[in-house]
Amino acid sequence: AKVPSKYMRPDNLIYEWFMLGWSASYVGQDKIFSAFVTPAEAKARDDSRIVRHIHDMMESAEIWAGHNVWKFDRRKLNTRFMKHGLSPVVGKKHLDTLKILRAELDLESNTLDYACKWFGLKEKDKITNEDWIAAEQGHAPTIKRIKSYCDGDTRNGKALLEKVMPLFKKSPAWGALRAKGRTTGDYLKDLEDEIEELKEAMDMVK
Repeated sequence: AKVPSKYMRPDNLIYEWFMLGWSASYVGQDKIFSAFVTPAEAKARDDSRIVRHIHDMMESAEIWAGHNVWKFDRRKLNTRFMKHGLSPVVGKKHLDTLKILRAELDLESNTLDYACKWFGLKEKDKITNEDWIAAEQGHAPTIKRIKSYCDGDTRNGKALLEKVMPLFKKSPAWGALRAKGRTTGDYLKDLEDEIEELKEAMDMVK
């Protein structure tokens, strides 16, 4: 387990981390899907029920999109999937708005909050460290507020994705977004990207 700039011994760890909940949506749809622990599950640090729900959704998706989805969400989700005896979800295409902002723009900050504000999108609610602690301890009103916060993150993430889509070098055909003017070279480049992602996935499960 890591603390800022240092490592500590595993036997000094009080608890392993667990998921309070998740929120997701499909491009081209307004509906937000989410699942959060109950107060009893939070106190027991039991995320098995909600993890199984998100596993089915992520397994069925052809493309994962989000802000830092490749280094954060993918790794966190697969950690909890395997903790509960589920197969890791590997080999998926991904569109990462954090990666594209860093590569193609020069903003003062690349956080989701700042990027949304920069593009004139709605700012999300504020959640404090005390709120996260209260939710872990099973405080029902705080869990409900964090759910609303995460749903807002999902809406903002989708809105940011729409804003930065012109920066991506490929245009996936999904939902309301359709690839236009595609050439054979574009598809060959996509295939090369998929091969590289599969190599990364194979390295992860070794």
